[in-house]
Amino acid sequence: MPLAALTPVLNDLLHKEGGNSSPFPQRQSQQQLINSNESPNDGNYLSRPSLGSNQNSSSSAINDTPRRHYSMTPFKLNKSLKREDSFLRKFSNRYSYRGLGSMKKRNLRLKVDKEEPIKSRYEFISRILRRCNYFVVSTDESFLFYWLILLSICVLYNLWFSIARQAFDPLQYNYARIWEIIDYIADLIYFLDILIQFRTGYLEQGLLVYNHYKLAMNYIRSSRFIFDILSLTPLDLLQIKFGPIPILRFPRFFKIYRTFQLYYLQESRTVYPNTYRVLNLFHILLLLGHWLASFYFMVSKAEGFVGYWSYPKPVGNFSQLAKMYLRCLYWSTLTLTTIGDLPPPETNWHYMFLISVHLFAVFVIAIIVGQVGNVITNRNASRLEFEHRLDSAKQYMRSHNVPAEMQRRVQRWYNYSWSRGQMSGAGDVHSIKLLPDKLKTELALHVNLGTLKKVSFPFRQV
Repeated sequence: MPLAALTPVLNDLLHKEGGNSSPFPQRQSQQQLINSNESPNDGNYLSRPSLGSNQNSSSSAINDTPRRHYSMTPFKLNKSLKREDSFLRKFSNRYSYRGLGSMKKRNLRLKVDKEEPIKSRYEFISRILRRCNYFVVSTDESFLFYWLILLSICVLYNLWFSIARQAFDPLQYNYARIWEIIDYIADLIYFLDILIQFRTGYLEQGLLVYNHYKLAMNYIRSSRFIFDILSLTPLDLLQIKFGPIPILRFPRFFKIYRTFQLYYLQESRTVYPNTYRVLNLFHILLLLGHWLASFYFMVSKAEGFVGYWSYPKPVGNFSQLAKMYLRCLYWSTLTLTTIGDLPPPETNWHYMFLISVHLFAVFVIAIIVGQVGNVITNRNASRLEFEHRLDSAKQYMRSHNVPAEMQRRVQRWYNYSWSRGQMSGAGDVHSIKLLPDKLKTELALHVNLGTLKKVSFPFRQV
């Protein structure tokens, strides 16, 4: 094909290249060239020269065509290369981290060119560490809440069953394999909690920190790290030499501080905080009674189950596990509540044990009664606030000599507001501000009418 025939086609294709919306511009250009070669009627672009035409006609056609400079490089989609601004990355909400529970892909993550080879092992490790900066457990996410629930179950398992397995032999020996499996699972969860706390974020000047070095140092320098290491002390391995001693798992109790975190987190989330506090106090009282019942049975076993004060010798009906536990729990409940009506102690060990228990019971009961009193007071806080505001309003009207009819109307409005539940909100700050505008105006006129009458003459006309 002569060059003169191709030149107009190429010019037209290059002219339309900027507005081409096809996702395959090169393929479209090639198809147009093929169609132009196959269409014999297109005289404008692909008109073949006659046999009598010579080379001069071709060169004249080229010279007549206006010269334009076009780039013949293949068409590519230009991707905008933007450099991340460290300042915007720190202060912009666009790059804010949402926590491990809602992890999504972000443009903020480190972009590693797959075609670029990793030159050294150090570079590979550094890239992994930089990627780990974005796996941070936020303190206000649901992941931490559900993880604390799972961890608290393991902590409560150790608190409830370690002492019970130590005291009641049938409970330990009849389910030894089950306890062993649960112990391993609980220890694994304890270890995973240490790894999670290495990636738990904290706020620094109001911003969430997700640098792996800062997070690790913040955790290591805290007392939480010491408690976590102590909680995994493998004292229970001594059971290999001395036999089953479940109480050797007592270092697991150091993890109890995580249950306190769950308590405060759940208290802030629940819509019934007072009910939640009462249930928590009830659980603490049951746990104390459980421990005291176990101690009572162990003291009786150490004394040989002799005497009227101790638990009867475990034979016959008294050898059943349910009978053992319920009888001991009944004794501990009567002791903790200081009800009494129990057999007197017989030996010196009995006296020492009972004296310690009674002193501890008085202290515990005082705390529980005080907490229950606070809960009841909080439940009646709205009524106490209403009565305080009503008394303030009465004192205000009495000090300003408001007529009795007006006082009855104000008091009737307060009773009406309480019946509608308007006094329980936090927006009602002052007692007088609660009144409607009309009644508030009348009350203000009764109080300030004497002052308004003393205003000078020009202001009266206004």
